[in-house]
Amino acid sequence: MENHHLTIEVKNKEDWCDLFFIGDWHEGSIACQEEKIVKDLQKIAKRENPQVWYMGDGIDAICYRDKRFDPAVIHPRYRDHLGDIFRQQVKQLKKYFGIMKHEPVGVHIGNHELACSKYYQYSPHLELLEWFPSRVRDLGYTALTNVAVKCHGKSQYSFDVFSCHGMGSVKTMIPFMNRTKHIQADIYVSGHNHQLEFKRIDQLKGNDEDTPEVESSPKVWAFSGSYLKTFASGITGYGELAGYEPVPLGCMNIKVRQDEKGRLEYEAKTT
Repeated sequence: MENHHLTIEVKNKEDWCDLFFIGDWHEGSIACQEEKIVKDLQKIAKRENPQVWYMGDGIDAICYRDKRFDPAVIHPRYRDHLGDIFRQQVKQLKKYFGIMKHEPVGVHIGNHELACSKYYQYSPHLELLEWFPSRVRDLGYTALTNVAVKCHGKSQYSFDVFSCHGMGSVKTMIPFMNRTKHIQADIYVSGHNHQLEFKRIDQLKGNDEDTPEVESSPKVWAFSGSYLKTFASGITGYGELAGYEPVPLGCMNIKVRQDEKGRLEYEAKTT
């Protein structure tokens, strides 16, 4: 696990912190929805101060030695580069990040990138980190990020983000919440399962004798989405063969701020 700190400057105390969690592009597959990736990155580029967590699995990284390999599912631009397919896909990732214009908070490694390192002695993850400025964080597979919010240089509040590429076979929200019960954070986000979902839980807490009312402290859990179609016309990918369900395409946008009582409040949207 990686552990990091991030400071966000806001112009006014009531301004939202604008967080994006995006990944699972699977660049290299013909079922990768490139137009949707570009459209969403252009949206992020127009935001004033977005904070972007890259969730991993940006490249599909399936080559002829992989049991899931099927030449018909490889995007045509890579069929003449099978001997160097991983680096060619990473080149496209860099073009995507150029569209976004904003540097990400950090970069997660996904299971597809891990397989490259394990079996082919090449790390797309490290190549991306070396390409980015050093201030872009290595989020590893799982990370805790403490976020301090300041206004005109003065500390206002803080919150903790737990992010991970995935948690094995977890595909639904309740198992994800159970798997993270040992982790103390305010926001929990996972990629990998290609779901796009948000869940808020208000946890009750008591107060001192001067404030007798029972209050609630909210926490949120989310899945960050995907850009790989499970079912696409004329294509039989490994997701279809495995019987995976169709998934919504896009990423997760979570906004955070502190209310007048000092509690965190959230808004969540999908792109």
